[in-house]
Amino acid sequence: MAKKELDRFDTKAKKDIQILAKLLALIGAAVIGSCVSVEIIAILIFDRGLMSETRERIEHTADGVDLTLKDWTSTLKGYALTLSERPDIVEALETGEKRTLQNDMTNIAEDLEIDILAVTDARGNVAGGYGVSANANVSSAFVVTRALQGSVAKSFEGLGNVVYAALSAAPIRAGGRIIGCVIAGYDFTKNDFVEVVQDSYNMDSTILKEDVRMSSTLLDENGKSLVGTKISNAEVVQQVLRNGNPFEGETKINGQAYYAIYHPLRGDDGKVTGMVFIAESLKSMERIKKHTIAIVSPIVAVIVIVLMIIAYRFVHWLMWRIYNVTNFLKE
Repeated sequence: MAKKELDRFDTKAKKDIQILAKLLALIGAAVIGSCVSVEIIAILIFDRGLMSETRERIEHTADGVDLTLKDWTSTLKGYALTLSERPDIVEALETGEKRTLQNDMTNIAEDLEIDILAVTDARGNVAGGYGVSANANVSSAFVVTRALQGSVAKSFEGLGNVVYAALSAAPIRAGGRIIGCVIAGYDFTKNDFVEVVQDSYNMDSTILKEDVRMSSTLLDENGKSLVGTKISNAEVVQQVLRNGNPFEGETKINGQAYYAIYHPLRGDDGKVTGMVFIAESLKSMERIKKHTIAIVSPIVAVIVIVLMIIAYRFVHWLMWRIYNVTNFLKE
């Protein structure tokens, strides 16, 4: 009876082959499962770390862009204040020398490298300007209204034929009364600002008036600029334009995923008239992830093969040892 039981361990028996296969299958499943699990966990940790780094980089860029905007508006305020006190400009406005004002504004604007520079009379009519239509009435602009009331102001709005701009205006006084104002500005329909952001931080940027892109570094799949298109994210519109709060998170633009920050553009009147968008494409993250998987997967496959060879040799040796013990017991 005992010998019959011991015959079960004959190395040529079919049951032994089944045991060998089961052991190898069990070890193989454990090895493959462990290696794949480690790979998945490593990629998830890497992905989370990469996303965290991207988020931190975007937030730092947003802080830098905010400082740049403040610097630009502060510079415009300084230009407007300085020019509003220049005796030659005050005299030309008082005497109605529009040609002189026109020439002065053109020369000064080119020297200062700004897009808009204009002098208006007390009714908001442009007496001389650069970047703004001559004789246009711009009294409806918030900065002009505030300046003609005696205050220096900044805003993000349109001015005459300029659709959207960063503006600052200061009153011109003569004999104790306000006879007009000086307006200085940067035209946001030009790509100057977004190109500065891209060159400085290597990130995409867009200036929007309400929900329409005025200038942008974003391109569609055909390489065409997205200027003039509207954003489709209703959450961004509600949170930024309606509530006046920044938006941060993932968003899709033209079918491409981005991690972005939308920051409200608010003038001295407290109204949010637009947004500045800073983002980094998640396409690069996906590319890095795929590259990592392409490197890690073959390594995992090699490890699995090596471990399976070792496991096979070990199980085969173990079965041989059992066979020898069985023969010994038989004898």
